[in-house]
Amino acid sequence: MRRAILLSMLISLATACSDTPTSPDAVDTPPYTAIFASTITAQGAASRSFTALGSGEMTLTLTSTTPANIALGLGVGIPRDDGRGCHLARAVTTSAGTTAQIAMPMDAGAFCVQVYDVGEVAQQAGFSVTLTHP
Repeated sequence: MRRAILLSMLISLATACSDTPTSPDAVDTPPYTAIFASTITAQGAASRSFTALGSGEMTLTLTSTTPANIALGLGVGIPRDDGRGCHLARAVTTSAGTTAQIAMPMDAGAFCVQVYDVGEVAQQAGFSVTLTHP
C-alpha cells in the first residue's frame, strides 16, 4: 500500500513539473506572439526586449491606446547596452489599429520594441502592442 501511494505521488509530481513554457512569449512553434501593455508619461517611452529564435517576419501592431485616438511612436530595434530603451532600426507614428503598423524580416537575435510619446500625451497614456516574431 505504501509503495502504491509513493508511486502515485511521484507520478503526480512528475506531471506537475513539466517543461511546458507558461509565459506569454512562449509557444510551441513560431511565430511567437506576445502582448506588451504599459503606460507612458508626456515625453516618455517604454520598451521591452525579446529574442527571435530564428529567421522570419516580425510584426508590431499598436492595438489600443488610452485615451483613444492618440498617436504614439512605435519602433523596433536592438536593446541599448545600458538596458534603458532601444536603438531603433524602424519606427512609425501611428494610432491604434488592427493591421500591423510595422512588418519586417529579421534574423535570430536580441531585439526590442519601444512605444514613445510624439507630443500627444498630456500626462499619461496607456497602450497595448501585439508582437509576433520568429
